Amino acid sequence: MIINSLKIYNFFTFEKVDISLGEDLFFITGLNKDENLSESNGAGKSLFCQSIVWALFDDILREGMLKDDVIGPKDEYCKVVLEVENNGDHFVIDRVRNHPDRGNDVIFLKNGDSLTGHSTSQTNEKIEIELGINKKTVYHCGYFDADKPTLSSLTPSKLLSTISEMIGLDLDEIDKCITNTKKLAKELDSDIKNKSEKLSIYESNIEKLEADIEFLNKNYEEFEDRKKQDIASIISRRGQIELEMEEIEEILSKKSSIEEKYEIAKANIADLETLNGKTKKLEKKLNTALKKRDSLIEDMTNLKVTHSDLQKSYDNLTKNPSGHCVYCGNILNESLTIDNKRAELSSNLEQVNVEKLLKQVDIDQVESDIASFEHEIAECKKIIEDAQEEYRIYHKYENKIESLKQVEKMKNSHLKTLENLDKEKKNIQNREPSSIIETLEEKTSLLESTNELVFKLTVEVDNMREERRLCDILKKSLETVKESLFNGFVIDLETEISAMLDELTEGDITCDLSEKKGQLYLSFCLSTDNKMRHYKSFSRGERSKIDTAVSNALNNLLNVGFLINDEPFSGLDSVGIPHLLNFYSRHASNKTFLFVGHQIEMKDYFNNSKSLVVIKENGVSRVEVN
Repeated sequence: MIINSLKIYNFFTFEKVDISLGEDLFFITGLNKDENLSESNGAGKSLFCQSIVWALFDDILREGMLKDDVIGPKDEYCKVVLEVENNGDHFVIDRVRNHPDRGNDVIFLKNGDSLTGHSTSQTNEKIEIELGINKKTVYHCGYFDADKPTLSSLTPSKLLSTISEMIGLDLDEIDKCITNTKKLAKELDSDIKNKSEKLSIYESNIEKLEADIEFLNKNYEEFEDRKKQDIASIISRRGQIELEMEEIEEILSKKSSIEEKYEIAKANIADLETLNGKTKKLEKKLNTALKKRDSLIEDMTNLKVTHSDLQKSYDNLTKNPSGHCVYCGNILNESLTIDNKRAELSSNLEQVNVEKLLKQVDIDQVESDIASFEHEIAECKKIIEDAQEEYRIYHKYENKIESLKQVEKMKNSHLKTLENLDKEKKNIQNREPSSIIETLEEKTSLLESTNELVFKLTVEVDNMREERRLCDILKKSLETVKESLFNGFVIDLETEISAMLDELTEGDITCDLSEKKGQLYLSFCLSTDNKMRHYKSFSRGERSKIDTAVSNALNNLLNVGFLINDEPFSGLDSVGIPHLLNFYSRHASNKTFLFVGHQIEMKDYFNNSKSLVVIKENGVSRVEVN
């Protein structure tokens, strides 16, 4: 990156500066006219250089400074405009602080096109990306200040993180990514195992559900088959009944003819029926007469016995006027008087005789009635017997009429049966295996949801397996990046530092740069004892040379494009300073090199270079080109 021009307004003590720079070496010295005891101190040399850093990063890389401290006394805001070239592209960085219209803002242009972001932080990020630098890079190898800790003095862990950040390779982040990748891979392995086991269970459930559904479908088919069989059975029964109904209808079709013949036969036997009724009445009277005769005969028998007993008693009384009765054993002379007794017996005999006569009259009358009844009955039966053919015909049609009634009952029964069969058929047709259907629907729904889960789980497992595969690839890639890029850069940096040290110390100091267990070790060796030493074990002059070598090596490798060296002669003697200045002169090509020194006489070491003098007068700093 080449700095083409720098414009400053109200930045610290600088009221206004507009200076062209470019690919060249510039010697910067100062003159503080406000202080008699100072020559260049306080003139603003360092602040002039730091305006470049502020324009790039909104930071002057000084600790303890507030953001608004950069605003000078001449106005309420400050502004720095930096024009640079990088890889053939022209960039403009226009940064302001507390501007009345823009506030705290930065404008970033590339070849005239705006790359300004929605926020200052976004624009700052774009500046670093487009120019390929960051604050840490500039801090350690673009802007050298004797007050800052040098790269060589950093601890191994800090050196590792700093170098990594400078080259855009955060090793801590890479190691963290590798650790996280391993952790993720382990979690994925666990998740894959768990989900695979769950998937196996779901697949087993699917097999069972499919078997259940197949069984239910078979039951449903069997139900439908039974339903068809039941309907077929009903149709068959209905067909049989319909055939019987045809026969019944055929029989009933003759009903009128039979009824007509029945009525004729009935008319023919109407008188016979009357005669038959008379016969039955006569038979009833005959039976009554017979029973009466039997009763009268029994009464007559009893009267005869009574009469016989009375007659014997009377005869006994007449034959034995005294003494004992041959029947009762009583002593006659102890009974009533014989005359009274005889008169009583005689009266009783007469009464019994009368009753016998009357009873006989009744018997004779009954016998006469019986004979009359039997005669009449015989005559009636004779007439009825002579008319038996007509009775036979009548009874034949009477039986047929009864049969027709049974047939009609059968018809009604068949009609009811047909109606019931139709209802039963309809019920069977409407019959559904609700329990089977409900279970089948539940199983089918569960199968669908389980299949969805299996599909989802399968996709998840496949994705996790792919993620697991990518984890291995990422881990290997990160390890490769860490090993190849960082280690390659470390080797190149060690080579570049060694070359710089060889030039600065004529081979007296060599270096060793190596990464071990997450730390970067930078050690140096004096040729006199060939022993590796830490940076702090060297003298101030030697450390100054080491710092120069390390910083310039990094600047070259990172292609920073500009170098600001602010009073780098700490610890150098009168021989070391010219040697260092010659070194800078040789390495000032292809970059904007700003070299800050106290003594104007140093310009003799920069014969072919531009000289910039920062003059402070009346509290205001300005820059003059000599």
